[in-house]
Amino acid sequence: MATTNEVGCMCRAVFPSSRCLFMYRGVVAVAKSVYRFTKVTPSLHVLGLLSYFPDQMTKIIASWLGLDGVIVCLHLNKDLTLGVLLYAKATSTYLGMRRRGFDVSALRYEDLVARPLGMCRVLMELHTYIQVY
Repeated sequence: MATTNEVGCMCRAVFPSSRCLFMYRGVVAVAKSVYRFTKVTPSLHVLGLLSYFPDQMTKIIASWLGLDGVIVCLHLNKDLTLGVLLYAKATSTYLGMRRRGFDVSALRYEDLVARPLGMCRVLMELHTYIQVY
């Protein structure tokens, strides 16, 4: 599986003037959404009822989070743990891309929903797609 850095470099090679957009939500909203998703997905719901992930699943999640070689025991305490981990992974990927020099802008989902036209205008101006007269 290609890492984020490899994917970013491939995109940069093919589209040298491209820019990336990171859309994020608050951690609580993400955790609640993931929790609701696990309740309507039968296999995830069963794992939640067991209140733990099997060893192989834990190793896959730990590897995905960059914790290779670390012994991880993942318990779904109050069912928000998985959402918090997904949020942490997405945010760390964004910050890592910024540190490596990728041109990544961030946009909060709640701002886009509250003011769609205004936020789209800001994005277009930021990325110089339109001229402001």
